[in-house]
Amino acid sequence: MRTLDLSSNMISGEINEFIEALAGCSNNTLDYLDLSSNNLEGNLPDSLGFLKYLGYLRLAQNSFSGSLPKSKGNLSSLKVLDLSFNSMNGTILESIGQLTRLYELNLYGNLWEGIIRENHFQNLSRLSSFSLSFVGKSVIFNLRRDWIPIFSLDDIAISNCQLGPIFPTWLRTQVDVSQLTLSSGGISDIIPDWFWSLTSRLLWWVDLSDNQLSGKLPDSGSFCYVVGAWVDLGFNLLEGSIPLWPNVTNLSLRNNSFSGPIPSNIGQILSQVVSLDLSRNFLNDSIPASINKMENLSFLDLSCGVPSSLYALPSLIFLKLGSNNLSGELSNTLQNCSGLLSIDLGENRFPGTIPDFVSDNLFLLSYLGLRVNILTGSIPEKLCVFPNLHIIDLAQNNLSGAIPKCLGNLLLLIWVLISMNYPQPSTYNSYSTCTLFQKQARRLFFIFINLPALVQLRYRRTLETCNGQIPRSNQFQTFNDPSIYQGNPELWGPPLSTSCSSLTNGHGEDKNGDLEGEDRSENFWFYISMGLGSAIGFGLFVAVW
Repeated sequence: MRTLDLSSNMISGEINEFIEALAGCSNNTLDYLDLSSNNLEGNLPDSLGFLKYLGYLRLAQNSFSGSLPKSKGNLSSLKVLDLSFNSMNGTILESIGQLTRLYELNLYGNLWEGIIRENHFQNLSRLSSFSLSFVGKSVIFNLRRDWIPIFSLDDIAISNCQLGPIFPTWLRTQVDVSQLTLSSGGISDIIPDWFWSLTSRLLWWVDLSDNQLSGKLPDSGSFCYVVGAWVDLGFNLLEGSIPLWPNVTNLSLRNNSFSGPIPSNIGQILSQVVSLDLSRNFLNDSIPASINKMENLSFLDLSCGVPSSLYALPSLIFLKLGSNNLSGELSNTLQNCSGLLSIDLGENRFPGTIPDFVSDNLFLLSYLGLRVNILTGSIPEKLCVFPNLHIIDLAQNNLSGAIPKCLGNLLLLIWVLISMNYPQPSTYNSYSTCTLFQKQARRLFFIFINLPALVQLRYRRTLETCNGQIPRSNQFQTFNDPSIYQGNPELWGPPLSTSCSSLTNGHGEDKNGDLEGEDRSENFWFYISMGLGSAIGFGLFVAVW
């Protein structure tokens, strides 16, 4: 037998006896062994070293633990060793550098510790793919600055290991690299000029995120990869202007110190971009209209003002512009975005009335978030024409008038927030209850109303309140402002300081004599989770933080 592939099954337990049986075969010529994607566990047995003809050993995505067996040095024919995504721990012995035929070494996603030195690679002249990671930087690369590797790697993935503080100089010799990940490596240096020469060769994937890289990026450059390059330099200390790199389809520069205007020709030069993230920088307050030229754009995350041309993007599905202090009219700007599933314009300074924001052709709209703006007027019946609406958040505006009764016809609507507005008092009796439209829609429908103080005093007796624990799952954690739950004293749990015990009488009953527990809140949790999940679960996403 030369090949044994048992991957992606439900095999569990340890493999000691299994490997011993294979090694004990009189005609043992096994070349390929794949046990990946199972439920195997325990230490790797020393008997692995007796499989002297083994060329490919794939054990990824199991629960193996312990260190590499010392007998691995006997696997002189080994070409591929894949131990990724297990629970392997301990130090990586330098004897791994004696596997002279090895060209793929994948140790990613384990619990390694110790120091990596030149001896780990001393005889790996054929190595072309190397990956290693551990959460906590317990692996330290201690390589001489003048070290010249004897290999030429095509794929390098090192994450959550201590690579820095100096940018690894040995990379300069890796002229054939096409995919490079050095994320969370403790590198506090500038990106050297020689690095950018690699991008004009074969390099198409660059992930240097979550370091402390500083300095400026070249204003222009070239990634020769025709299909499109992926570049992630987020969560660093980079500064200067936004670079324009043709052939880049996915670019993340978030959480840096870039400043100045976004280049006016960004849309022309980055016309093939699919994902662009410039958020959490210090960019000016305007976005050039040329961004509308990015016809393939599916994800946009910015941190500045928004031009009306942005809303003409026909592929737009998720629009998130919340928490930006934005202002100005947005009338009719969404008329060409018929595929929108979610609109979040909350926590800004948008004026006007709700009809100004909502176009007639948004029939797929599931989430409408307009909270904390300066909207005026009434809640329009126009909202009733969107059959897929799950959540409407209009809290903390200056809305007034009646709550439309036709909202009860929306079968999927499960939650409306209208706290800190001025709805018409005559509607309180019918529309301020936690189970609004339950008979018509056959769904639970939740409204939290925090009335102005004078109105509360006058109409307190007409209000029914919501009760139970505030859910903590899915996207519910984004509703972390305690003020939206005011006026509902029977609610408990974060972000409120109220606990369950403070609402009960010590005998499993609340202050109203109702039994507490899962029965009362089961539907609450289920429908909120379903609504939030379908409202913000998939698709194209645009965000401005």
